[in-house]
Amino acid sequence: ILVHILNWASENGAWESVRREISDAVIINKSQRILNIISESYAKDDVIFLQEVASTFVPRLENSKIGESHAVLTPTIDRWRDQNSVVLVRRDFFCPGTCQDE
Repeated sequence: ILVHILNWASENGAWESVRREISDAVIINKSQRILNIISESYAKDDVIFLQEVASTFVPRLENSKIGESHAVLTPTIDRWRDQNSVVLVRRDFFCPGTCQDE
C-alpha cells in the first residue's frame, strides 16, 4: 500500500531520487558519515564513548583522522553479536599503553 501511495503521489518518478538519497545517507555512506561527525564534532574531546560498533568499523576508526589524535580502545571484539563498545582517548592527554580492560 505504501509503495502504491508513493508512486501515486510522485507520478513523475521523483520518489525514486528521494529513496536513493535516503539509502545513500543511511546505508551506503553510513560509516563515512559517522567518521565525519566524530572527526568534526568531537575531535577536541579527551574521551569519546561509542556503543554498538561493528567490528569492521574499528579499523576504519584507527586509520581515520580521529585515529591520529585518539587511541581506539576496545575490549575483545565480539564478532558474533557485532555490537562492541569502543572508547577513544586523546593521545596527548592519556597514555594508551597504560589502559587495560578489566
